[in-house]
Amino acid sequence: NYSKKAQRAIVAGAPTYLMSGPSAASSVVAIIGEGHQLQIRGQEDVWLKVTWKEGEAWVKETLVRPVRL
Repeated sequence: NYSKKAQRAIVAGAPTYLMSGPSAASSVVAIIGEGHQLQIRGQEDVWLKVTWKEGEAWVKETLVRPVRL
């Protein structure tokens, strides 16, 4: 159980851009502040696929901190 990747993460800085795809060239979905908790749905390279307002968005892995027990 301990080797399993975190399924949730907390935004560690502001502003943090949520993107429509796993690329800096993608459209911005939202600009959020630190402290938001995101549910992780997947990963592609350095991008995490997260749930955002009943949809999905992508955030750079370095901008969030995993929630671990």
